[in-house]
Amino acid sequence: PPWTIIWSVGGAVVALVVVSMGARVFWVWGLRGLNGMPRQWGGIERLAGWAGLQAAESETVRQWGTRLGDALDHPAEAATLSTAFEEARYGPPDLERTDTDEAGEAYRILRNALAARIFGRRSARRDEEEEEAEVEVSEDEGLDDGVVDEDEA
Repeated sequence: PPWTIIWSVGGAVVALVVVSMGARVFWVWGLRGLNGMPRQWGGIERLAGWAGLQAAESETVRQWGTRLGDALDHPAEAATLSTAFEEARYGPPDLERTDTDEAGEAYRILRNALAARIFGRRSARRDEEEEEAEVEVSEDEGLDDGVVDEDEA
């Protein structure tokens, strides 16, 4: 009867809500106590770590931002975000040369690029492996064409 369907759908919705809340708590837990730009920078650092782009202990914020921007093909956004973080974290409280809207847009672009790198990683690796295999096959075929048998000579 229809109650089975209603209870099943209700259970699925409740499970989805619980998983969403758990994911949100997991995400926010390590960033608690941070507000504004430091919180956004912390989120980018966490995502970059998951994507295999951790900052080295000897790297400054700006150096890591440059490396991150180059790796994600978004150098301007990474520079904007790292500059905004440096100003918020290390500058005087009234110093804010970077536009907050511009920094927020840079954060969204980098966040999305990191998410694509994290979740698209397997398919990207698979594509690279297929391309390498195709190159190896074409190189092998090219070698066969240049070989002259002793019988032919």
